[in-house]
Amino acid sequence: MRLPIPNVPSQTAVRRILALAAVLAASAAGAPPLRAQGGGGVLRGHVVDEVSGAPVPEARVVVDDRAGAVADGKGRFRISGIGPGPHSIRVERLGYGTANLEMMLGDSIELTVSLQTDAQPLPTVTVTAPGPRSQLPVGMREFHLRRTQNAGGGRFYTRVELDAIGRTTLVNLLRRMPGTRILHARTTMGDYLATGETDGPHTMLRPGPCYAQVVVNGVPVFTPGRGGDPPNLNDFDLNDLEGIEYYSQASSTPSEFRSQDVTCGTLLLWMRAAPADRPR
Repeated sequence: MRLPIPNVPSQTAVRRILALAAVLAASAAGAPPLRAQGGGGVLRGHVVDEVSGAPVPEARVVVDDRAGAVADGKGRFRISGIGPGPHSIRVERLGYGTANLEMMLGDSIELTVSLQTDAQPLPTVTVTAPGPRSQLPVGMREFHLRRTQNAGGGRFYTRVELDAIGRTTLVNLLRRMPGTRILHARTTMGDYLATGETDGPHTMLRPGPCYAQVVVNGVPVFTPGRGGDPPNLNDFDLNDLEGIEYYSQASSTPSEFRSQDVTCGTLLLWMRAAPADRPR
């Protein structure tokens, strides 16, 4: 008597059964459909935008918090060496929400993962561009160099220092500096800067007050011995100045502003590129 031989499934049939079980498990968990492929222990996939269907490049795919891969420019990825059984799959990308999948993997399979956009608002950044009124006049670089080195013993005031002083006038500010003498003309109500009673070594040639040379934005507007009258200091408003430097003696005057006609000190005024919007 011959006994019936049981029908034993082949290895190929076993693989198909495991793949089908993975598809059913993924469907029950709400995961995307899986499709069985040839080979073994390889997870392939495609990450796309849920709304547009466009590939999501550089998405990070992690299996069981260990094995991982980064999607290429077409949103595709491949992870090998995955054993059969239940696995946790996490797919994430900056600007998108994270997709978490729980599925049974057997043979090599391929899946499509859709990510929802999750744009995070960035904090507001305010950029302030310097306008014409904040532009520095030509020559201010040399002003700051001389201020830093201060080899000639000059007195310097920057715009920040002038703002810190508060409301005052150029005349009152100059009165605080050593080696200055303010001459007031009652007939014209003008104030003029002198550095001494007489004209230093040229007293016999030009007796009288030793008026300081006045230079505005690098251009001399008054130089003793070249004719003309010294400027009225009341014509200058501190709100219009970017910097002030004063040298009480001819010998301390910077070489680029020194000449045989400069026998007294020098006042250099650096005007702003445009009048400042400040109360006068």
